[in-house]
Amino acid sequence: MKQLELKQVTKKFNAKKRTEHAPSIILEQVSLSIKKGETVALLGPSGSGKTTLSRIISGLESIDGGEILIDGEPMKKKRSFRQLNCSLVFQNYRSSVNPFYTVKGVLKEVMPFENNEQVFRDLLEKVGLSSALLNRKCTTLSGGEIQRVCIARAVAAKAELIIFDEAFNSLDLIKTFQLIELLKHLKMENDFAYLVITHDIKLACSLCERLVFLKDGEIVEDCLTNQVQYSTAEYVQQLFLPYV
Repeated sequence: MKQLELKQVTKKFNAKKRTEHAPSIILEQVSLSIKKGETVALLGPSGSGKTTLSRIISGLESIDGGEILIDGEPMKKKRSFRQLNCSLVFQNYRSSVNPFYTVKGVLKEVMPFENNEQVFRDLLEKVGLSSALLNRKCTTLSGGEIQRVCIARAVAAKAELIIFDEAFNSLDLIKTFQLIELLKHLKMENDFAYLVITHDIKLACSLCERLVFLKDGEIVEDCLTNQVQYSTAEYVQQLFLPYV
């Protein structure tokens, strides 16, 4: 993967959408880097700017200040495939796929010229799904199955960075554990980076080697997971208080 770097990125509310009590700035001079193969968790309360930041990284949102660099080169406004191959898995898993598509149709989105049925079957088996699901409509799948289909799509697209935006929220503990183990296994095989956006500190620590804490649109801590207990940031200490 190419190195992704955000330098003093600022994002303001659209004046038409802003309410009387909402702050005018969503993100305030945020600087963040993600390297090849790195596993990073972005933590913060609701409204802290986590999802906005993920949309900026994936090219779905513009910025109002600062710059985004990919391997030291400024990211284009309409990013080309060659700059950064990024896949997203959303909290609302139903919005991650076209509900009218079959599982094969979802995978064909990133492999439009692939006609070998076995390639698609192998992809499903790689993410722990039965190949019998290949021609099933997405509306007939469970939330956990759709999340795995999205991961299979990212693997098929040879994604360099996968962003999970609160994607574990709708899963029970068993499915969450299974998905964590799957990601660890796939990462060993494919060496992609992933960014996990969550408010769950236990999930973040089990999945990621680095933790970034966002509060009120600003990064208040950026540290290795095994060093987080030494953080002096008040917000981080509050998160860990129940586990002390």
